[in-house]
Amino acid sequence: MPIEATELWSEHQYKPGVSAQRGMLVTGATNVDQAIMACAALNASRGASYLRDRDLIADAPDVSTPDGPALYHVLWHYKPREQLSPGEEQNGGVDRRPIFEWEPNLSEEQADRTATKKPIVNSVGDVFDPPLSKLVPSMFLNFTRWESAYDVQVAMRYMGTKNSNRLSIHTLAGDLLILPGQMLCHSIRPAQPYRSTTRTVPVTYRFEFRETFKRRVLNTGFNAWYRHGTRPIALGRICNAAGEPITGPVRLDKEGKPINTKLKVLVQGTSKTTANPEAAPAQNLPALDFDPDSGPDAVWILFDMIPDADFSGLGL
Repeated sequence: MPIEATELWSEHQYKPGVSAQRGMLVTGATNVDQAIMACAALNASRGASYLRDRDLIADAPDVSTPDGPALYHVLWHYKPREQLSPGEEQNGGVDRRPIFEWEPNLSEEQADRTATKKPIVNSVGDVFDPPLSKLVPSMFLNFTRWESAYDVQVAMRYMGTKNSNRLSIHTLAGDLLILPGQMLCHSIRPAQPYRSTTRTVPVTYRFEFRETFKRRVLNTGFNAWYRHGTRPIALGRICNAAGEPITGPVRLDKEGKPINTKLKVLVQGTSKTTANPEAAPAQNLPALDFDPDSGPDAVWILFDMIPDADFSGLGL
Protein backbone atom coordinates (compact mmCIF):
# COMPACT_ATOMS: atom_id res chain seq x y z
CA MET A 1 0.00 0.00 0.00
CA PRO A 2 1.54 3.33 -1.00
CA ILE A 3 2.22 5.95 1.66
CA GLU A 4 0.07 9.03 1.06
CA ALA A 5 -0.51 12.27 2.98
CA THR A 6 -3.78 14.22 2.70
CA GLU A 7 -4.27 17.83 3.82
CA LEU A 8 -6.99 18.45 6.43
CA TRP A 9 -8.13 21.91 5.46
CA SER A 10 -10.54 22.11 8.42
CA GLU A 11 -7.51 22.15 10.75
CA HIS A 12 -5.82 25.10 9.06
CA GLN A 13 -5.12 28.07 11.34
CA TYR A 14 -3.12 31.17 10.50
CA LYS A 15 -2.29 34.38 12.34
CA PRO A 16 0.04 36.50 10.14
CA GLY A 17 3.50 36.76 11.70
CA VAL A 18 2.36 34.93 14.85
CA SER A 19 1.49 31.28 14.25
CA ALA A 20 0.02 28.72 11.87
CA GLN A 21 -1.21 25.15 11.99
CA ARG A 22 -1.70 22.41 9.40
CA GLY A 23 -3.21 18.97 9.92
CA MET A 24 -2.61 15.91 7.73
CA LEU A 25 -3.76 12.31 7.55
CA VAL A 26 -1.19 9.74 6.43
CA THR A 27 -2.13 6.28 5.20
CA GLY A 28 0.18 3.39 4.36
CA ALA A 29 2.91 4.29 6.86
CA THR A 30 4.16 1.64 9.26
CA ASN A 31 5.78 3.98 11.79
CA VAL A 32 5.86 7.59 12.95
CA ASP A 33 8.99 8.49 10.99
CA GLN A 34 7.40 7.35 7.73
CA ALA A 35 4.29 9.37 8.50
CA ILE A 36 6.31 12.52 9.12
CA MET A 37 8.40 12.02 5.97
CA ALA A 38 5.25 11.55 3.86
CA CYS A 39 4.17 15.09 4.75
CA ALA A 40 7.12 16.47 2.76
CA ALA A 41 5.07 15.88 -0.40
CA LEU A 42 2.79 18.65 0.90
CA ASN A 43 5.75 20.95 1.72
CA ALA A 44 5.56 20.16 5.44
CA SER A 45 8.73 19.22 7.31
CA ARG A 46 10.56 20.43 10.39
CA GLY A 47 12.30 23.71 9.60
CA ALA A 48 10.22 24.35 6.46
CA SER A 49 8.44 27.67 6.01
CA TYR A 50 4.69 28.08 6.03
CA LEU A 51 3.50 28.59 2.43
CA ARG A 52 1.70 31.88 3.12
CA ASP A 53 4.29 33.34 5.52
CA ARG A 54 7.95 32.45 5.13
CA ASP A 55 8.77 33.90 8.56
CA LEU A 56 6.79 31.10 10.22
CA ILE A 57 8.77 27.87 10.65
CA ALA A 58 7.49 24.35 11.33
CA ASP A 59 8.41 22.79 14.67
CA ALA A 60 8.41 19.07 15.42
CA PRO A 61 4.87 17.79 14.70
CA ASP A 62 2.42 16.08 17.00
CA VAL A 63 1.66 12.57 15.71
CA SER A 64 -1.20 10.32 16.81
CA THR A 65 -2.98 7.21 15.54
CA PRO A 66 -6.70 7.87 16.04
CA ASP A 67 -7.88 4.72 14.25
CA GLY A 68 -5.03 2.34 14.90
CA PRO A 69 -1.54 2.09 13.35
CA ALA A 70 -2.83 2.12 9.77
CA LEU A 71 -3.76 5.81 9.98
CA TYR A 72 -1.56 8.62 11.30
CA HIS A 73 -2.71 12.12 12.21
CA VAL A 74 0.14 14.63 11.88
CA LEU A 75 -0.36 18.14 13.27
CA TRP A 76 2.20 20.78 12.27
CA HIS A 77 2.72 23.95 14.34
CA TYR A 78 4.48 26.98 12.87
CA LYS A 79 6.16 29.67 14.97
CA PRO A 80 8.02 32.93 14.08
CA ARG A 81 11.37 32.54 12.37
CA GLU A 82 14.32 32.96 14.69
CA GLN A 83 16.75 35.72 13.75
CA LEU A 84 19.87 34.10 12.31
CA SER A 85 23.32 35.62 12.43
CA PRO A 86 25.29 35.79 9.13
CA GLY A 87 26.46 32.34 8.12
CA GLU A 88 24.55 30.56 10.93
CA GLU A 89 22.62 27.46 9.92
CA GLN A 90 19.58 26.27 11.82
CA ASN A 91 17.35 23.34 10.92
CA GLY A 92 19.90 22.40 8.30
CA GLY A 93 19.92 25.94 6.90
CA VAL A 94 16.50 25.58 5.25
CA ASP A 95 15.08 28.56 7.16
CA ARG A 96 17.79 31.06 6.18
CA ARG A 97 16.32 34.17 4.62
CA PRO A 98 16.10 34.15 0.80
CA ILE A 99 18.28 36.39 -1.36
CA PHE A 100 16.75 38.84 -3.86
CA GLU A 101 18.75 40.02 -6.89
CA TRP A 102 16.95 42.40 -9.27
CA GLU A 103 18.01 43.15 -12.86
CA PRO A 104 16.34 45.88 -14.97
CA ASN A 105 16.05 44.88 -18.61
CA LEU A 106 15.20 46.46 -21.99
CA SER A 107 14.43 44.05 -24.83
CA GLU A 108 13.86 44.92 -28.49
CA GLU A 109 10.60 43.77 -30.07
CA GLN A 110 8.69 44.45 -33.27
CA ALA A 111 6.42 47.48 -33.02
CA ASP A 112 3.06 48.07 -34.69
CA ARG A 113 2.22 51.42 -33.07
CA THR A 114 3.93 54.53 -31.78
CA ALA A 115 4.30 55.66 -28.17
CA THR A 116 1.03 57.60 -28.60
CA LYS A 117 -0.70 54.40 -29.82
CA LYS A 118 -0.97 55.42 -33.47
CA PRO A 119 -0.49 52.67 -36.10
CA ILE A 120 2.88 52.53 -37.82
CA VAL A 121 1.91 52.69 -41.50
CA ASN A 122 2.97 54.58 -44.61
CA SER A 123 1.07 57.35 -46.42
CA VAL A 124 -1.36 54.89 -48.06
CA GLY A 125 -1.97 52.89 -44.90
CA ASP A 126 0.33 49.93 -45.62
CA VAL A 127 2.39 48.41 -42.80
CA PHE A 128 6.17 48.30 -43.10
CA ASP A 129 8.05 45.13 -43.96
CA PRO A 130 10.14 44.48 -41.98
CA PRO A 131 8.38 46.29 -39.12
CA LEU A 132 10.09 48.80 -36.87
CA SER A 133 11.27 47.81 -33.40
CA LYS A 134 10.85 49.28 -29.94
CA LEU A 135 12.32 48.84 -26.45
CA VAL A 136 10.15 47.00 -23.93
CA PRO A 137 11.02 47.32 -20.20
CA SER A 138 10.91 44.39 -17.81
CA MET A 139 12.46 43.32 -14.51
CA PHE A 140 14.28 40.09 -13.76
CA LEU A 141 14.44 38.60 -10.28
CA ASN A 142 16.91 35.94 -9.17
CA PHE A 143 15.29 34.56 -6.01
CA THR A 144 17.56 32.19 -4.07
CA ARG A 145 16.46 30.17 -1.05
CA TRP A 146 17.76 27.11 0.79
CA GLU A 147 15.78 23.91 0.30
CA SER A 148 16.13 20.40 1.66
CA ALA A 149 16.61 19.04 -1.88
CA TYR A 150 16.50 20.14 -5.51
CA ASP A 151 13.31 18.90 -7.19
CA VAL A 152 13.82 18.65 -10.95
CA GLN A 153 10.14 17.78 -11.46
CA VAL A 154 9.11 21.11 -9.96
CA ALA A 155 11.56 22.86 -12.27
CA MET A 156 10.17 21.12 -15.35
CA ARG A 157 6.59 21.87 -14.28
CA TYR A 158 7.04 25.64 -13.92
CA MET A 159 9.79 26.69 -16.35
CA GLY A 160 8.37 28.48 -19.39
CA THR A 161 5.05 29.25 -17.68
CA LYS A 162 3.47 32.42 -16.26
CA ASN A 163 1.40 32.84 -13.13
CA SER A 164 -2.31 32.18 -13.47
CA ASN A 165 -3.07 33.45 -9.99
CA ARG A 166 -2.61 36.64 -8.02
CA LEU A 167 0.27 36.19 -5.58
CA SER A 168 2.75 38.03 -3.41
CA ILE A 169 6.40 37.52 -2.53
CA HIS A 170 7.10 38.15 1.15
CA THR A 171 9.94 40.49 2.17
CA LEU A 172 10.71 42.44 5.35
CA ALA A 173 9.83 45.63 3.49
CA GLY A 174 6.39 44.25 2.60
CA ASP A 175 4.75 41.94 0.11
CA LEU A 176 5.43 42.25 -3.63
CA LEU A 177 2.01 42.01 -5.28
CA ILE A 178 1.97 40.19 -8.63
CA LEU A 179 -1.15 40.20 -10.81
CA PRO A 180 -2.07 37.18 -12.98
CA GLY A 181 -0.02 36.95 -16.17
CA GLN A 182 2.76 39.34 -15.06
CA MET A 183 5.36 36.80 -13.88
CA LEU A 184 7.24 34.40 -16.17
CA CYS A 185 9.41 31.60 -14.78
CA HIS A 186 12.61 31.31 -16.84
CA SER A 187 14.48 28.73 -14.76
CA ILE A 188 14.71 26.88 -11.44
CA ARG A 189 18.18 25.55 -10.78
CA PRO A 190 20.70 24.89 -8.01
CA ALA A 191 22.72 28.04 -7.35
CA GLN A 192 25.91 25.97 -7.09
CA PRO A 193 27.11 22.36 -7.50
CA TYR A 194 26.21 20.05 -4.60
CA ARG A 195 26.81 16.49 -3.45
CA SER A 196 24.22 13.78 -2.86
CA THR A 197 24.98 14.08 0.87
CA THR A 198 24.40 17.85 1.00
CA ARG A 199 21.85 18.69 3.71
CA THR A 200 20.52 21.86 2.05
CA VAL A 201 20.69 23.14 -1.52
CA PRO A 202 20.50 26.83 -2.50
CA VAL A 203 17.99 26.97 -5.35
CA THR A 204 17.68 30.03 -7.61
CA TYR A 205 14.34 30.88 -9.24
CA ARG A 206 14.67 33.27 -12.18
CA PHE A 207 11.51 35.26 -12.93
CA GLU A 208 10.69 38.02 -15.39
CA PHE A 209 8.05 40.66 -14.67
CA ARG A 210 6.11 42.58 -17.31
CA GLU A 211 2.79 44.33 -17.60
CA THR A 212 1.76 41.53 -19.97
CA PHE A 213 3.44 38.73 -21.90
CA LYS A 214 0.79 38.58 -24.60
CA ARG A 215 1.94 39.24 -28.17
CA ARG A 216 0.21 42.18 -29.89
CA VAL A 217 -0.32 42.03 -33.66
CA LEU A 218 -1.85 44.67 -35.93
CA ASN A 219 -4.98 43.26 -37.57
CA THR A 220 -4.15 43.29 -41.30
CA GLY A 221 -4.77 41.08 -44.29
CA PHE A 222 -5.21 40.63 -48.04
CA ASN A 223 -8.73 39.14 -48.11
CA ALA A 224 -12.26 40.08 -47.04
CA TRP A 225 -15.79 38.67 -47.29
CA TYR A 226 -18.27 39.90 -49.93
CA ARG A 227 -21.67 39.20 -51.52
CA HIS A 228 -22.38 39.42 -55.24
CA GLY A 229 -25.81 38.94 -56.73
CA THR A 230 -27.46 35.72 -55.59
CA ARG A 231 -24.17 34.03 -54.79
CA PRO A 232 -23.53 33.00 -51.16
CA ILE A 233 -21.08 35.05 -49.14
CA ALA A 234 -17.50 34.33 -50.17
CA LEU A 235 -13.92 35.32 -49.45
CA GLY A 236 -12.02 37.37 -52.04
CA ARG A 237 -8.95 39.49 -52.58
CA ILE A 238 -9.16 43.10 -51.42
CA CYS A 239 -8.74 45.57 -54.28
CA ASN A 240 -9.18 49.23 -55.15
CA ALA A 241 -12.25 50.69 -56.83
CA ALA A 242 -10.75 49.86 -60.26
CA GLY A 243 -10.51 46.16 -59.39
CA GLU A 244 -6.73 46.13 -58.98
CA PRO A 245 -5.69 43.76 -56.15
CA ILE A 246 -3.74 45.23 -53.25
CA THR A 247 -0.02 44.48 -53.18
CA GLY A 248 0.39 44.57 -49.39
CA PRO A 249 -1.73 43.84 -46.31
CA VAL A 250 -4.24 46.51 -45.25
CA ARG A 251 -5.70 47.25 -41.84
CA LEU A 252 -8.92 45.41 -40.94
CA ASP A 253 -11.60 46.14 -38.35
CA LYS A 254 -12.86 43.62 -35.78
CA GLU A 255 -15.35 42.19 -38.32
CA GLY A 256 -12.66 41.56 -40.92
CA LYS A 257 -13.55 44.50 -43.20
CA PRO A 258 -10.93 46.95 -44.53
CA ILE A 259 -10.76 50.09 -42.38
CA ASN A 260 -10.23 52.10 -45.58
CA THR A 261 -13.83 52.34 -46.80
CA LYS A 262 -12.69 53.08 -50.37
CA LEU A 263 -11.41 49.53 -50.81
CA LYS A 264 -13.49 46.80 -52.47
CA VAL A 265 -13.30 43.03 -52.89
CA LEU A 266 -12.58 41.33 -56.23
CA VAL A 267 -15.36 38.90 -57.19
CA GLN A 268 -13.98 35.43 -57.78
CA GLY A 269 -13.89 34.31 -61.40
CA THR A 270 -13.77 37.87 -62.73
CA SER A 271 -10.93 40.18 -63.65
CA LYS A 272 -12.32 43.57 -62.56
CA THR A 273 -15.77 43.08 -61.01
CA THR A 274 -15.83 44.35 -57.44
CA ALA A 275 -18.18 44.10 -54.46
CA ASN A 276 -18.45 45.86 -51.12
CA PRO A 277 -16.76 44.16 -48.14
CA GLU A 278 -19.07 42.37 -45.70
CA ALA A 279 -18.64 41.44 -42.04
CA ALA A 280 -17.32 37.92 -41.59
CA PRO A 281 -20.11 35.36 -41.00
CA ALA A 282 -20.49 34.42 -37.35
CA GLN A 283 -19.46 30.82 -38.02
CA ASN A 284 -16.29 32.04 -39.77
CA LEU A 285 -15.38 34.74 -37.25
CA PRO A 286 -12.70 33.35 -34.90
CA ALA A 287 -12.82 34.13 -31.17
CA LEU A 288 -10.06 36.72 -30.94
CA ASP A 289 -8.75 38.73 -27.99
CA PHE A 290 -8.73 42.34 -29.17
CA ASP A 291 -6.51 44.93 -27.50
CA PRO A 292 -8.65 47.42 -25.52
CA ASP A 293 -6.48 50.20 -27.00
CA SER A 294 -7.81 49.41 -30.49
CA GLY A 295 -9.57 52.31 -32.18
CA PRO A 296 -11.32 53.25 -35.43
CA ASP A 297 -8.03 53.63 -37.33
CA ALA A 298 -6.33 50.42 -36.17
CA VAL A 299 -7.21 47.16 -34.42
CA TRP A 300 -4.73 44.97 -32.57
CA ILE A 301 -5.12 41.31 -31.65
CA LEU A 302 -3.56 39.83 -28.50
CA PHE A 303 -2.16 36.30 -28.59
CA ASP A 304 -1.30 34.38 -25.43
CA MET A 305 1.74 32.27 -26.36
CA ILE A 306 2.86 31.24 -22.83
CA PRO A 307 1.01 28.57 -20.81
CA ASP A 308 -0.32 29.39 -17.33
CA ALA A 309 0.53 27.64 -14.07
CA ASP A 310 -0.60 28.06 -10.48
CA PHE A 311 2.50 29.56 -8.83
CA SER A 312 1.10 29.13 -5.31
CA GLY A 313 2.65 25.67 -5.43
CA LEU A 314 6.11 27.28 -5.35
CA GLY A 315 5.53 28.60 -1.83
CA LEU A 316 7.10 31.99 -2.53
